[in-house]
Amino acid sequence: MTSKYDDFWRQRLGDVDGLLRQAYESGASEELDVSAITSLGTRSSWYGQADVKPGTCVRAETAHMTSLASVLAENHVLDKYAGVRFRFVLSTKLRLRATALNGQQGPVSVLFEPDSVPFQPAATLSEAAPLPGPRTPAMRRRQLAEILARLPSESWEKAVQNTPIWRFAQPFLGGYHYGPFAVLVVTAALNDYQLKGKAERVYWPELSAWLQQHSTPLTCAELEETLNPFYAEERFPETKLRRLGRFLSSPLAAELWASSPAWVSAHVQQIWQRLADTMGQQRQKKTICLAMKFLACSLSMAGETGFDFGSIPIPVDSRVLKFAQRAGICERYSDPLVRSACDQVLSLLRGREPRATMVHLDSLLWQIAGLTNDGLKDYFARLGAAEVGEDLAAFLVPRVSGALRTSRGGSCMGGSAYASGRGAAMANTDEVTTSLARQTSSRLSAVVKGRIEIVTMIELPFGGEGASFPVKALIRHIRDSGRNYIIQGQTHCVLAKHPKPQSLDAWLRLNFTDNQDIAQAVNSVVQALVATGYFAVAKFDCPDSGRECKGIKIVSA
Repeated sequence: MTSKYDDFWRQRLGDVDGLLRQAYESGASEELDVSAITSLGTRSSWYGQADVKPGTCVRAETAHMTSLASVLAENHVLDKYAGVRFRFVLSTKLRLRATALNGQQGPVSVLFEPDSVPFQPAATLSEAAPLPGPRTPAMRRRQLAEILARLPSESWEKAVQNTPIWRFAQPFLGGYHYGPFAVLVVTAALNDYQLKGKAERVYWPELSAWLQQHSTPLTCAELEETLNPFYAEERFPETKLRRLGRFLSSPLAAELWASSPAWVSAHVQQIWQRLADTMGQQRQKKTICLAMKFLACSLSMAGETGFDFGSIPIPVDSRVLKFAQRAGICERYSDPLVRSACDQVLSLLRGREPRATMVHLDSLLWQIAGLTNDGLKDYFARLGAAEVGEDLAAFLVPRVSGALRTSRGGSCMGGSAYASGRGAAMANTDEVTTSLARQTSSRLSAVVKGRIEIVTMIELPFGGEGASFPVKALIRHIRDSGRNYIIQGQTHCVLAKHPKPQSLDAWLRLNFTDNQDIAQAVNSVVQALVATGYFAVAKFDCPDSGRECKGIKIVSA
């Protein structure tokens, strides 16, 4: 990933290497005037630091210091200082100084002359480029929190107010009054899945237009009557109508309808548990957490800010998952681990910004997950925090833009695993060769513990909006089973009665979708897996039935 600061540091490699030599021999260097860097942009403060050692950047706080560390690594300037860790500090007076964190080392045995420092282009991501900034997930969680902590409070509020729930639902607050409005937004959240298109482009605009065409309901039953025709035309209408009736006929909905912002604010935790019980789901499920987020937004719209939202986790959808992969904040990328990592980031963030909640973090991540580096910078500039966008763009693994296209116009394996929108499109093996798919897959990577790992996402067409899973997780699951294959097991039944609980279908239902009673390992999913080049289709002994059944085996990973 290139930075506008890279050429600046390349032109000064000799001087910077001189600082390193002084720090190696004496413990600390003199100062180098780098005030010319201000010609590349405007920042409220140029202060920053970077901890480096041969081959890697251990820690870097800002875009310009991350660039310095990357340029040193790409040109192997640090190689001769084996075993030594350095800290560069750029002062507010634009003076750069280096310190050897291991202490004084004595004379350098081998030195490059300043004029002979070799220039080598940085490796591309597919060539296992070094991770921008810290390498371990724990370090990256701390670094991400430090970057986001520089967002002003008003920027966090702008991020929340830019979400679809705020833009499209808020106008109804006045006409509905708070209680009915709270019921409306929770109802909308419970059916905010398996949509006809993106939520911000299809679901919320159409729902808003539908509500404007109808009179304000006076009871939960009237709201159900108003919404029934709308959800009857949505995808999976029977399931959505059933959810609609189940919630709106519940005692919880009746209490919310008659509630005030103060009452809801005082009972958030109880409402969370009661909503999960009402819908027959676990509290941590994405749909329940999303409904609670929408309820919190309704409180904010009503001017209520003192509610306890601390223990409610982030709803992990494909956008949050993609951001977590780009940020490198997890050891593995399952919903529970991503949720835990985001909780830790939020906890660290609240140490600097106590008013930040899951609502703020989820709203932000959901909007920026698919943005390119330029898109990130533009987004944060609109929030009034351009420097944060610049530093975040330097911190994240680059979003890979562009993709191989199928003859139907879809993306081969979501050639933007980090593209805007939810999930990667499927590729048919008749349309894309395995070798090309593998080339594309190799570019879609995140760094975990200093290694480039596969994070290609496969869309689940019947899993709900944005439902997808990482190829790497499937490879790990198959290996953990003690076999090199897994049975497809596509079955039309409820999960509790699945005849092949060790199958791909059961694994996908259990881990990557709220639609657990709908078959997920459909043929298009298997075709997409084969197109990555990591799997092949064959017949295998089923560990559940004992019969020979269709499945996939690992052929390369």
